[in-house]
Amino acid sequence: GSGRKLTLPDEFVGHVMVFRAFDHVSYGLVMDALKPVRLGARLRLPE
Repeated sequence: GSGRKLTLPDEFVGHVMVFRAFDHVSYGLVMDALKPVRLGARLRLPE
């Protein structure tokens, strides 16, 4: 290994409905998922 950090592209996993948003945390409900959602997963608006 060269010790370089590898960044993988984002992958669609499912839909989340965010129902409460605050400055540092938000609460959401996973509506559907193709695979388990991992801790630290990033969310973004649908395209």
